[in-house]
Amino acid sequence: NNFYLEKLDISGKHFGLVQGMSLDKKIQDYIDKDFLTWLGQYQAIDEDKIEIGKMYAIICEGRELGIVGSTSFQDGILNVVYAIKRNVRDRGYGQRILEETTMYYLNNIKGIKGIKLEIDQGNKASKGVAKNNNYIKSEMINKKGLEEWFYFNESNKKTR
Repeated sequence: NNFYLEKLDISGKHFGLVQGMSLDKKIQDYIDKDFLTWLGQYQAIDEDKIEIGKMYAIICEGRELGIVGSTSFQDGILNVVYAIKRNVRDRGYGQRILEETTMYYLNNIKGIKGIKLEIDQGNKASKGVAKNNNYIKSEMINKKGLEEWFYFNESNKKTR
């Protein structure tokens, strides 16, 4: 069960994926009520590498599982977002996607100190995935009312 990422084509190849995800109440609640407009801000250009500030379709054995990517990179911290389609949730995909994406970013982005996830306080599944992937919950809630979870690059790990 290997996955790979494809440049997200929201009006073509991946229209069904993003259209279905845009109707998902959890995605509306946890990412954005207008998911399609939100996603449009993060259209990838490069097919060969994962770009900062871009989203990608997650493909496994020919099936579209969801989306993953980053929204910003500031002060060495990369903000990562992922979402799994409703009909394939609770099968461990989120766990593996976050694990592989975290390692990819840490190994391939110059100047990265850590990765941040913003998780809705009620999203128990995503909090569990973050915890299982050794992300650490910050004590602060951000301006959007979301919990912030961090994974620090081993060479930049902060003592708590």
